[in-house]
Amino acid sequence: TYLQANFTVTFGSLGARNNVFVTGFYVHTQLISGAGNPLPPIFDPQGNNNTQTGATISWNHNLTGLVTLSANVTAVRTVANPPFEATTRQGAATIGLTAVLSPRTTVSVGARYQLLRSDVSPEYNEGAVFGGFTYTFK
Repeated sequence: TYLQANFTVTFGSLGARNNVFVTGFYVHTQLISGAGNPLPPIFDPQGNNNTQTGATISWNHNLTGLVTLSANVTAVRTVANPPFEATTRQGAATIGLTAVLSPRTTVSVGARYQLLRSDVSPEYNEGAVFGGFTYTFK
């Protein structure tokens, strides 16, 4: 069983062709202890005894009435709560293009780059391209 404190704040600007949002968050998660003593790690197999902070910046731009460009950047830092010592940093950047082809058909393409740096798990860098096709049946 965990006790969790969350705080999230979002600021945004809506325009005729542009939307920008900035979101920041703080999450402190800890095991509920008995008589003030932390429970042994065997009771925390998920490793959720940590504090996370992070932020996301999102930008959308309507290139035309039917085509939208989107970009997102996210950074997250996770630190283990005492008595444990561990830190993980993650980041991701995504850019995408969405086009409405008809009232029921949408296509999208994009690219993503993400990384993870940690002293408790394997580090990685990853890049990907993606695409999608959506058709709504009525």
